[in-house]
Amino acid sequence: MNAIREFAPTACRLEADVGCAPVRTRLLRRALAVYCVLFVIGLVPVVFDASAAWQAFGIGLWLPGAGFLAAGPWGVLHFAVTLILFAIASFVRFATGALAFPIFVWLGAAALAALTVGDAMAPWASVTAGAVVCTFALAFFYSGATKRRHQLAARERRNQYLPTAVAESAQRAMVAPAVNCDELSPRELAISRYVLDRALQPVDQFQGFTHLDQFQPAALRYQLNFLHYSLALQQCQFTPNFHGYLSLGQRQLLEKFQDRRVWGYWIYEALLGRFSLDFDPIGWDNIMLGGFFNLNLSLYASNTGDYRYCEPGALRFRLNGRKTYLHDAHDIHRISARNFQASQLGLYPCEPTFVYPYCNLLGLGGIVAHDRVFGGTSAATISQRFRKHLTEDFTGLDGSIKPGIDRLTGTSIEIVAGLYTELGYAWLANPHFPDIAQRTWAIARTEGMTIDDAGDLQLRMRSAADNLDLGNYRKSELTTLALVAIAAREMGDEEIASAALRRMDRVGQPITDGGILRYNASTYTNAHIALAHFMRRDAWRTTLTQGPSPATLKGPILTEAKYPDVLVARAVSDGADLSLVLYPGLTPGPQTIRIERLRPGQAYVVAGERSTSFTADNTGAAELRIELRERTELRIAPKQ
Repeated sequence: MNAIREFAPTACRLEADVGCAPVRTRLLRRALAVYCVLFVIGLVPVVFDASAAWQAFGIGLWLPGAGFLAAGPWGVLHFAVTLILFAIASFVRFATGALAFPIFVWLGAAALAALTVGDAMAPWASVTAGAVVCTFALAFFYSGATKRRHQLAARERRNQYLPTAVAESAQRAMVAPAVNCDELSPRELAISRYVLDRALQPVDQFQGFTHLDQFQPAALRYQLNFLHYSLALQQCQFTPNFHGYLSLGQRQLLEKFQDRRVWGYWIYEALLGRFSLDFDPIGWDNIMLGGFFNLNLSLYASNTGDYRYCEPGALRFRLNGRKTYLHDAHDIHRISARNFQASQLGLYPCEPTFVYPYCNLLGLGGIVAHDRVFGGTSAATISQRFRKHLTEDFTGLDGSIKPGIDRLTGTSIEIVAGLYTELGYAWLANPHFPDIAQRTWAIARTEGMTIDDAGDLQLRMRSAADNLDLGNYRKSELTTLALVAIAAREMGDEEIASAALRRMDRVGQPITDGGILRYNASTYTNAHIALAHFMRRDAWRTTLTQGPSPATLKGPILTEAKYPDVLVARAVSDGADLSLVLYPGLTPGPQTIRIERLRPGQAYVVAGERSTSFTADNTGAAELRIELRERTELRIAPKQ
């Protein structure tokens, strides 16, 4: 299933359209025009010598808190405090999407200055405020010009090495050995149990999850997403003909998404970020829930052929006793496609107004997978627009994809830029834009990591976020190491992937308890580590764009195996047979498994350690008693 992609080294150069930013430039100009209008409005009471209160309010429109300067020397302190509060409000807006907070601080400070200035107006207030505005403007334009020079220099440097780096990456991918072929190792099964234990608990329980906040990466929805991705990839790549508890775990994760504890954050973001009383989490924007959920639903349908979530009203987001938002898989797909098509940036927001390519690449995956499974046609048009804007507006002149853009102002969000974002773009872009993935991986590998003489991986961290466990905000390199391994394996670089996994074992304090392997990290990061272990060359690409082969979707399936007594390392079919590799999860001994989708009344032979035969019942099912002691390989085929 892991096909070798085609590499085109010359296509990975940074051409003239990269970073030209037509839409972002238009947004920046619009924001500047709005500010100029605001400045002129504030200037009117100063020019016409209005009352002190009106002048203070007008000056307060120029900068947050500038109106306090009208009160004299003490106003300088109030001005400084307001700027600090505005910075805090802006960070809260970044963290939660609450646009109302910085607006409230800015306009509230202007109104408060007008109420407290009294009858006298400090004569130097407007001049001082104007000077501060000019200083900020000069700093902004100087910083932009400096950044542009640095990016152009980096662009030239990267264009020198990219063709060679991408060609070398192609060579490594073509000679990379298959990892465990198409079978999970006992270690990978132990990591899978970490994911399954969280997925198989009752739907209303979240034991073993990280509980910190519901706005940033520690949120429950991100833990659910990556737990689900790891199970979906595991099923598609290794056990497409095993449903049982593996499919049940995915369904229960999908059910958990409907818990208000998972999606209730959107009530606050809709109210404070979109100024809306429509709290439907699958409406406008919110790709971090609706778009991601579309991908989860599509992967489940693709892997299992189970379309239960396509029924109208199958998904219920209950707000309270009076209001429930009803959706289904097709409805969620249509809404996600509409959001993509309606956005002038080609990508649509997570938190209100903030647009992140990382999130949108996952959302695009849902569009592609749904269209493939159900025969839709929206993916081609959306992908074409997506690529154009990703290349032009979301990529810098240096070829690095930006972490995000504020769609109100066009400003880029650099606070979360780092090595980990480039790693994420590499593996997430591979299903859609392999050349962009190749280029991004080449940049990350060349500039972000080396393997020393001892064979150890050394990372060049570029931001504080690179050295954080993003699932609990504690200092740790495990999230970045997991992303290194995920991207490296997706791109076929087993040398880097193996080095990253070795380093994870050294710094991550892995513990095996009762057959479950976990690392000293958050649930979010452990889910990434699981994905890294399950990943193979082009695994994410084929899971999204191909899914299981038609033969596997028609062949016999293992539907019942007791968890965790029976661990399934392989379950595939050529359409008639069923090839299984099983391990005991607890104590060795006899186990009962159930096979379905057999030919009714057909006799079958079980080839393995002890060859037997059986006949399928009139529903095409059969139960088998097997002796499970170590690795047990079985092949069930029609009797000739």
